[in-house]
Amino acid sequence: MTTKSESVERIIKNYFEPHCPNLIPALRAAAEAFDRIRSQGHVEPGDLDPLTEALCSDREPLSDNAVEMFWTLTANYEEARDVVEALSRDRKLVRRFNAVSCLSHETPKDSCATILRAAFTDKGATVRANAAGKAMRLNMHEVLPEFEAAFATETNDRTKSEMDLCLPL
Repeated sequence: MTTKSESVERIIKNYFEPHCPNLIPALRAAAEAFDRIRSQGHVEPGDLDPLTEALCSDREPLSDNAVEMFWTLTANYEEARDVVEALSRDRKLVRRFNAVSCLSHETPKDSCATILRAAFTDKGATVRANAAGKAMRLNMHEVLPEFEAAFATETNDRTKSEMDLCLPL
């Protein structure tokens, strides 16, 4: 099986080296932490720090890779879900947006529901739109009442339009 560290090396060569070489150490650290957690089968104190740092980055190439790693980790480790839940309440919009992005089909439904319910009423329109799309992609019927209430009170035209596409939820 290919490790995350091995697969990240291809991404580094093809994208990070020519476009954002300063992000390479953080991406490697996140991938190594991911592999360590997966190989030991549990999370030790500090293991999630490099991944969380990458997830909190406002540089999309780094945070997008961290989001992908958190898709797996939130499915299997409560500590990873706790990090994502905490970031969903962070004062920085990019962190709240990324927290919603970390949810996957494998993330326990109760964790998804908690984060999505809060995100539907987030002060950031992009977070609200991201939550609507994520709820639709994950078939989160559990949050339909909150989604419909958020849709009914949405004041941002672009976000309302994006949410409207998700109404078949």
